[in-house]
Amino acid sequence: MSNEASIAELLEIIRKRRSFFITSHARPDGDAIGSALGLMHLLEIMGKEVVVAFADPIPFTYQTLPGVHRIVHELPSAAPDVAIVLECDSIERTGFHPGHFARLHAATIINIDHHISGRAFADFNWIDKSACAVGAMVYDLILASGTKITEPIASCLYAAVLTDTGSFT
Repeated sequence: MSNEASIAELLEIIRKRRSFFITSHARPDGDAIGSALGLMHLLEIMGKEVVVAFADPIPFTYQTLPGVHRIVHELPSAAPDVAIVLECDSIERTGFHPGHFARLHAATIINIDHHISGRAFADFNWIDKSACAVGAMVYDLILASGTKITEPIASCLYAAVLTDTGSFT
């Protein structure tokens, strides 16, 4: 399946749903945090309800990213329409207990990853092994949605791509 088809299908899922939960891997890095926050900003511009959670604390380096203060460290109490897992090859890699994550079972689970080790474990899997960062994939999603790149989105995605490329090297 081409990236364009994947993006179009993903946008269709997003447009039909209202509430979203976003997470990424334990011990989050710049791509995990920046892409999650960039995606959060996109979804909110689209009128969606969004919760972003990481199992582990956010490193000090990323504390100035727009929206970082909204990140929580527990799973939502009610199942969202969609759970989006970024940069993980499994639910276990999120750092949340798989049994606790299971209460989100009613949600559609979306997996967005760019790693060679990426595995299709979700209801919808967008794995682009040629992407330099998940932040770059979120950027492609934003462009395809027709949404304007705002300053908060740009800052978050810049951090994502900068850190995952080793400062663009």
